[in-house]
Amino acid sequence: MEPNQSPERAATARATADAALPLFERQLDRRAWLCGDRLTITDIVAGSGLGFGRMIAYQVGEAYPNLQRWAKAAMARPGAKPKR
Repeated sequence: MEPNQSPERAATARATADAALPLFERQLDRRAWLCGDRLTITDIVAGSGLGFGRMIAYQVGEAYPNLQRWAKAAMARPGAKPKR
């Protein structure tokens, strides 16, 4: 990561995530993946966005159990595992 990260950009990114997470939580209340019963490119893109959250120390909290379940399932897939 860059040593001189912008606190203002981090704050904006946090606010954007805070506004979007309830939508994802509701969507995942009725299905395993964002667009239905199987993984799609939507899940991959959204998952990568959560991965970028680590750069601003952003974590999905307990208020989002569906999102936590989804993220755990997405990261458990073979394609999500780091290559050595």
